[in-house]
Amino acid sequence: MEQKIIQLSACALGIILLFSCENDTGPLILDSNQGPVSYGLQIQPIFDAKCIGCHDEIHEQLDLRACCSYEELWSLGTGAPYLDTGVPSQSKLYRHLTGDLLVMPPFGALPNNEIDLVLQWITEGGLDN
Repeated sequence: MEQKIIQLSACALGIILLFSCENDTGPLILDSNQGPVSYGLQIQPIFDAKCIGCHDEIHEQLDLRACCSYEELWSLGTGAPYLDTGVPSQSKLYRHLTGDLLVMPPFGALPNNEIDLVLQWITEGGLDN
């Protein structure tokens, strides 16, 4: 009986992961007429939804809660800065999201459209806007 529960749980997890990508509608690259990516309106919500379950006030390396995430990305987190606006694809944040470094989040990669949005934000200078 216990083995069946484990098998059903694994199957349910697989189904959840399979359908969690259903809403990945492609890049969220903005039209240049709409202005730059907004950290507060577009990037922080990704952190809120996908990152602060681990990266909270007790995380020893990087706190991504809204109260402190921007400063931590640039200078306060262990290993900061996590952003390289000169070579955005070499930013630690981007490299973690793409799996070039230890993949984050560890329970499954972000949808490509969210990763693309983060890269665009870094390319635009990683503004606190």
